[in-house]
Amino acid sequence: MKKLLFLVLVITIVSSCSLKDNNQPLTGSKWGELRNGSAEYVVSSEVLYWTPESRRDGATLFYDFDAVDGNKSFTIFSNKPSNGRWYNKVNLKPWSRYRFTGYIKTDNLIPEQGRGAAIRIDGMDVETVHFEGDNGWTLVEYEFETGNNDAAIVSCVLSLGMRATGRAWFDNMKFELLSENSFKTSLSIDIEDRGEPISEYIYGQFIEHLGKCIYGGIWAEMIRDRKFYYEPGDKRSEWEIHGNSNLVKADNADSFVGDITPLLIIRPGDEVSLVQDELGLNKGMEYTGRIILKTDPGIEEVSVILSAGGFEEEVIIDSFKQGYSEYPLHFSSEVFTHNASIEISGKGEGKLYLGMLSLMPIDNIDGFRKDVLSLLKEL
Repeated sequence: MKKLLFLVLVITIVSSCSLKDNNQPLTGSKWGELRNGSAEYVVSSEVLYWTPESRRDGATLFYDFDAVDGNKSFTIFSNKPSNGRWYNKVNLKPWSRYRFTGYIKTDNLIPEQGRGAAIRIDGMDVETVHFEGDNGWTLVEYEFETGNNDAAIVSCVLSLGMRATGRAWFDNMKFELLSENSFKTSLSIDIEDRGEPISEYIYGQFIEHLGKCIYGGIWAEMIRDRKFYYEPGDKRSEWEIHGNSNLVKADNADSFVGDITPLLIIRPGDEVSLVQDELGLNKGMEYTGRIILKTDPGIEEVSVILSAGGFEEEVIIDSFKQGYSEYPLHFSSEVFTHNASIEISGKGEGKLYLGMLSLMPIDNIDGFRKDVLSLLKEL
């Protein structure tokens, strides 16, 4: 019995990860349940569980009474080049195989880049099919493995390319579980192997959204929305369009990051640029950064200008690599201001795709502001 007192007490927890039906997600739909996949349940103009999203020059999104099954379906239409989507999140079992089925119908659907209406399964490795022109109700079917993912977004889009005109309908969408893998895990806990007590004065806080703690605070990044989360021209975007706004498009077929990448259509005789202002500069300070972009062969140069009042400094890029590539930026400020501007434009003829722009004071410490770190050390 005494020997037992010196034995290490080990607690072994064995759990099954086969995700049976009685082990459902904590939030959202049940496993594989695409709620309201036929738009049957509506309240006023709202289709329950689904979110309509329209880009700049947006399409109209509503429900219609032309349906494969039931009484209603989703529809997107536009008389001018535009895009939009209906989307809904669905919980899927990890390490499983699913079949998705749904129906698409199109009427005079004309995409700008030859990639028309489609149902995407965002977050899964699926080769999406698309439709253009006139098509009656057509079955769309995908089979895919979830891997370690436990959810996906179903997106019904007017165009897989940038924009399209015409109309598309979507109906009777659902998932079917084909197979699933199960495995077991074990956890051993040695309750006698103890570390130092944790001080009661140590606490945790998710600080990214804590006011100006990160953005405009400890992080040295000066550019807001540096990866173009919002399409330029959208009221939520930090980027203004100068010149011909019709020459700014959103590419969602081959975006650098996120849903869209803005592109400028550069052509002789037309001016267009993206501008962000209200940037702070210190006199005598150098600023370093980078821009990630992609160009058509006809683009001759890309200009990035930092300016404030009578001060202006320009970086010209005139030698381009294949695909999205990174190019360095460097500026030296001659003024102190809280309202400097940075402007991106191009020369030549073709499309200029803008993936990301970053700018920081050259004295940043691994991306942190030197002045803020100095103040923190004084606490």
